[in-house]
Amino acid sequence: MEGSCTNLDSRIRSIETSDPQQLSAFQSGKGRQYTQIRAGDFRACYTEINLDGVQLFSEKLNVGTRIQGAPDSRFVPFGAIMPNNTQGNFCGFSLPEAPFIQATGGVWDVTILNHLDYVSSAFNAEYFHSYYEKIMATEVPKDWIMSRLVVTDSDALTLYRNGLKHVLYLVAQNPDYLIYPAVLKYLSDLPFKLIFDALGPTLHKQEKIKPLSKRLRGVRKSLEYIEANPKKMLTVPEVCAVSGLSERSLQYGFQELLGMTPVKYLRLVRLNGSHQDLLAAQADSNQKVVDIALKWGFVELGRFAREYQMLYNELPSQTLRQA
Repeated sequence: MEGSCTNLDSRIRSIETSDPQQLSAFQSGKGRQYTQIRAGDFRACYTEINLDGVQLFSEKLNVGTRIQGAPDSRFVPFGAIMPNNTQGNFCGFSLPEAPFIQATGGVWDVTILNHLDYVSSAFNAEYFHSYYEKIMATEVPKDWIMSRLVVTDSDALTLYRNGLKHVLYLVAQNPDYLIYPAVLKYLSDLPFKLIFDALGPTLHKQEKIKPLSKRLRGVRKSLEYIEANPKKMLTVPEVCAVSGLSERSLQYGFQELLGMTPVKYLRLVRLNGSHQDLLAAQADSNQKVVDIALKWGFVELGRFAREYQMLYNELPSQTLRQA
């Protein structure tokens, strides 16, 4: 595992890492948790710029991953995924061709089946509300303060994506620009215009996101339970009881939402846990692969090693040696 962090100053931060836990820890106040669900060498690239009243950030992931977020209530985040055929869902809803995401209603989750590249603006909530009320002479629409996928004007969405990318690039290449108050004010105000232009059409767009089916609501309940009890040797009947679904409906629901069976996802959660423990193990400690495998309920060590290698492209022993 390799990770590199760059701190140009308190306003500009970035990280490139192969460790999901390191990526989570780097993003303070966002309550992020990453679970790798597709085979490959996990690589992430994250950059953030802290302006006045708003943080802009971009994130790229190269393999299928489930991301859970529990942002601090002081923040109001919005995101736009780049149009590069990203497959997956947000809070159970399938991602459309040009996804625009409001992650503004507390806890949320996104499941990516292939790769992810997005830009986001996270506003200080108090500043966001006062800024909007000052220029619009009315309160922020309630529909904007909830976690959901929305449909907006394609041109406004393109301007939002490109505008954030431009500011991120400009500041990354010229960090000294931020010492000039006039430039800092301009760059801090621009995201507000971009987000208000992108959100405006959502109030009267006719297209609606279909409500979640009973099956998908049940699957999401089961996911919450699995992720809250990762070390338990849960069985499918136990998960069915939590979800309120029959085994057949649960199977269909998991395939629909994650593209895999409940049993496979249960094993993936435990593989991710063992991976984090192997990464965290000290090279001079007495920890052994067998101890970590058994801790996570893998009693067939040969099968554990094979499945681990298929997911992470290396054996558990190799991960431990590199720790």
